[in-house]
Amino acid sequence: LSRARAAGALTCALVNVEDSPLAQAAELVVPLCAGEERAVAATKSYLAALVMGARLVQAWQPGPALARALDALPGTLEATLRAEPRARELAAQLAQASPQRLLVLGRGLHAGVADEVALKFQETAGLAALPFSTAEFAHGPARLADPQTPAVFFQARDATAPFTADTLRTLGGYGTPVTLIG
Repeated sequence: LSRARAAGALTCALVNVEDSPLAQAAELVVPLCAGEERAVAATKSYLAALVMGARLVQAWQPGPALARALDALPGTLEATLRAEPRARELAAQLAQASPQRLLVLGRGLHAGVADEVALKFQETAGLAALPFSTAEFAHGPARLADPQTPAVFFQARDATAPFTADTLRTLGGYGTPVTLIG
């Protein structure tokens, strides 16, 4: 960020700690106000950064669909919290299976989410979670799929849906146990 700023770029940092080195390096600082992180996973900061990013996009390129989604976000997050018993059930199933590795797949906007979810599995469970875009997965990493390697799969409802559905069918052909989100 410092190099980009020194080269003349307008730099902006989304930070949870306003006096962090990242904030000090940036020209513009946007505080996330997520509160103190008490775990390595820093999930609150990550979610706050996603929301702030969406709000910045809406400010730059206003659109009715994104505005509706942002307006609905508090209710969506509440519904997600109500799904915690199901998440605990899935986590227990995964823990009982004791896999050697876990595949985490998504495409488009969900590719970054897959990366972050894999990181959370690595940080909190010490699991060899491997994130892949479904686009790259078909070109080699699909060999990792088997009945002993579960997958967490993010299925979007956008232009990537037909492509991710193909990957989902491929996983089914390998007998991979899949937890589908989306």
